[in-house]
Amino acid sequence: MKALLLAGGMCFVYVLAMTIAFRYARRNIRNAAFLTRLFFLTVPIAIVLYFFTPGDLGFLPDPLLENKAIEISFMLFVYGSCFFGGILQVYGLADRGFSLRISIDIEKSARGSLTVEEVIESYSMGRGTRWLYEKRTEGLETLNLIEVRGSIVRITPAGQRIAVPLAWLRRFLKAENDETRSSI
Repeated sequence: MKALLLAGGMCFVYVLAMTIAFRYARRNIRNAAFLTRLFFLTVPIAIVLYFFTPGDLGFLPDPLLENKAIEISFMLFVYGSCFFGGILQVYGLADRGFSLRISIDIEKSARGSLTVEEVIESYSMGRGTRWLYEKRTEGLETLNLIEVRGSIVRITPAGQRIAVPLAWLRRFLKAENDETRSSI
C-alpha cells in the first residue's frame, strides 16, 4: 500500500513540477522530451522518499511486503505507468492533438467562431497548418523515417520498418476505414 500511495504522491508532485516549469520557464520547454527528462529526474526523489518514510506511513496496517526491492520496483512501475500511460498521453492530447488544437483556436477567437480559411491560417496560435506539416515532416526527417527532396517525400528503410507493422496493427485493430486502408 505504501508503494501505491507514494506513486500517487509522486504523480501529484510531478504534475505540480510540470505546471511550474511551464508557467515560469524562460524558454520554450513544452515538449515530450522535456517531460520525460523531468520524469526521470523525479525517480530518485521517489526512491529517497521511500527510504525516508516509515513502512506504514504512520497510518497504514503492517506492510504486506517486507522486501523493499520488490516494493520499490512496484512503486516505480506504478509511477512510470501513470506517467507514460496517463500524464504524457494527456499532455500529448492537449498540446499536440490536431482536432483539439483546432477546437482551442476556435474557442480563443474573438467571436467564438472561425471560417475554414481562418482555421487553416490560425492553427496553433497563428502558425497555420503549413507550419504543422513542416514541423511534422522535419521531425520525421530528423528521425530518418522519411527524406524530403524538393516536393517529393519518400519513406526510408527505417521508416518502412516502422510503418509496415503499424499499418498492420491499425488494420488488425480496425482503427481505419476502408478509404484509409486502400491507400496504405
